[in-house]
Amino acid sequence: MARPRKSVAENLKRNFGANAGRLVDRLGEPVPDGLLGRPPEHLTPGRKALWSRVARSIPKGVATSADAISFEILVELVEAQREGRLALGDRTHLLRLLEQFGLTPASRSKVSAVKPPEKKEDEWGEFKNG
Repeated sequence: MARPRKSVAENLKRNFGANAGRLVDRLGEPVPDGLLGRPPEHLTPGRKALWSRVARSIPKGVATSADAISFEILVELVEAQREGRLALGDRTHLLRLLEQFGLTPASRSKVSAVKPPEKKEDEWGEFKNG
């Protein structure tokens, strides 16, 4: 089984030797700026509750603010599934989204979580205020 793709930042920490240039095409890779967050205001109260319930199931650090639209589609498809109005093609789309968010047993080991930025300790912090 293939390992999940690592971010450029993670790969740059390693020494690639002869393959040092292989990451050049990914240097401009966007970095998500936040977690998934609260449900959008335009959702119905039922979908907002479902958003929160499904969001708690996602492995920590997998869903970010950049995934909000995909996650909204996932919530709509889960609602349709529960109401029995999901077409066969939509079911395939639902399963694919569940896999991308790490919500199936097989996909949990394949998703990569965004690591929070490391907090740098201020070595002079204890002397500043006192």
